[in-house]
Amino acid sequence: MKSVLIVFTFVLLLISEGCRQADDLTTAYIFSHELDGRLVSKIYVPNSFSPDGDYINDQFGPVLDGGFDNSGFSFKIYSKNELIFESQSRTIFWDGSINGQISKIPGPYSWTLKATDTTGYTYSVNGVVTLLK
Repeated sequence: MKSVLIVFTFVLLLISEGCRQADDLTTAYIFSHELDGRLVSKIYVPNSFSPDGDYINDQFGPVLDGGFDNSGFSFKIYSKNELIFESQSRTIFWDGSINGQISKIPGPYSWTLKATDTTGYTYSVNGVVTLLK
C-alpha cells in the first residue's frame, strides 16, 4: 500500500527594467492511494479560488476521484485557527463566506480534510488555500 502527495509547483519569473525575480507558485495538492501498483483513489485540492460571482472558480473544496462515500468525510476551513466552514458532504464546497458574508479579506486560509476510500484507507490531510479578490 502506498500513499503519494504530489504538489504542482511552477516557477514564476518576473523581468522588469532589467531586474529579474523568480518565485515558486504552487497550484494544487494531489493526494493518491495505490494498492498493488494500482491507483485506488485520488484527491485534488486547488490552492486558490476567487469567489467574485463570475461562476469561474467561485467555490473551494476537494475533488475526490475513485471510490469514496460520505461516511467519515470531513472538510474544514479555518481563519487564524477559528473554524469558519465545515462540510460533512463531498459535494458541498466553501463559497468564501464567513458568518453569512463573502469575505472581503483576501489571503490564506487553512483547511483539513478527512476521507476514507472503498479499501478503508483514510486520508487525513491539510493545506492552505488563498482567497483571491
